[in-house]
Order: sequence, then C-alpha cells, then structure tokens
Amino acid sequence: MKIKLILRYIIFLIGIFMMGLGISMTAKTGLGTTPISSVPLLLSRIFPLSFGTMAFLLSLVFIIIEWLILREDFTKEHYAQIIVTPFFGYFIDLGMLIFKNLKPETYLDNIIVLLIACILISFGISLQVIARVLINSAEGLVKVMADKTRCKFGNIKILFDSSLILIALVISLLAFRKVKDVREGTIIVAIALGSLTKVFLKFFDWLGIDWLYE
Repeated sequence: MKIKLILRYIIFLIGIFMMGLGISMTAKTGLGTTPISSVPLLLSRIFPLSFGTMAFLLSLVFIIIEWLILREDFTKEHYAQIIVTPFFGYFIDLGMLIFKNLKPETYLDNIIVLLIACILISFGISLQVIARVLINSAEGLVKVMADKTRCKFGNIKILFDSSLILIALVISLLAFRKVKDVREGTIIVAIALGSLTKVFLKFFDWLGIDWLYE
C-alpha cells in the first residue's frame, strides 16, 4: 500500500514537471500563456524575479485567499498545497532553462510550439488527476469558491481564469502601454487544455489504473 502511495506521489511530481515544461514553452512563443501563468509571466518582466518565482508567489497568494475564506475549516489537505508550490515554480524555471535556445521564427513555428506545450500541460494535468494525492493551489481555490458559492466547479473555473486574464491585461497596459503575453495563444491554450486532458484521462482509464488505489 505504501509503495503504491509513493508511486502516486511520483506520478504527481512528474505531472507538475510536465506542466512546468509546457508552461515555459508557451512563454517562448510570444502568443500568450495559460490564464494562470499570464500574471506571473508579466510580473517577471517587470520585477527582478524569475517566472517560476512569481508563479510560486502567486500560488501562495491563492492559498492565503483559501485560508481567508475557510478560516477554521482550513484543513491539513489545504496546507498540503504549500508542498506543491515550490516544485511548480522550480519546474517552470527549469523549463525556461531547458528551452532557453528555443526561438520559433515564424508564426507557424510559434503555433506548433504552442500546441506541443498544450499537449505537455494536459498530460501533466492528467497525471496529477490520476495520482489523487494533492491539488495545486489554483484548482484548490476554485474548489473552495465553488463549494462556498454552491456553484459548479466549471463555472467558477471559467470566471477565475477570465479574472486572471483581465488582471494580466491591466498589468500589461499599465507597465508596457500595450497588450503583452495575453494573445490568441491564451485562448487556444484555455480551449485546448480541457479537451486534451479528457483524451489523456480516457487513455489512462483504458490502460486500467485502478490498481493504484487498491
């Protein structure tokens, strides 16, 4: 049983790693990144902190908001999200290092890189889902908001992502006097991730992974 639990944590970390690689790839395209990554990416261009560090700090903000909402109902499972945040930030910076020489030249090249990034992120998300051990702070906050408002998770997720995009647009206009890092790629990623993640989850169901939880 312990071996299976350890394996699930390893699967979860691999998922975070794949997600970090994919997010770093989207930053290389200039077409926009994921809604949740748009704010830290822009802030990393303004302040002398890395993309991953900003993502880490934003994740901590999400956890603090969760605590403010839940207070006495903030459980060990919520505190466990703190474990995820350093890995998430580190893997994004690692991806930026790995892909430091990745410089797509044409618009088509950027689209191809963006789509590959979507595959990596979706695969990473699906691994985190099947691991069933921890939840990242962004999804955790959405779940808390959905539970408190008694609204569907999907509806709150759309509102949450839209709010992050709006915040990124405001930051971009104030700091650069133009829209930066929030482009058509942001929409492509937002649409593609849900569909691709479903495909990967169906694939894992087909493989048969129930033995991981026995």
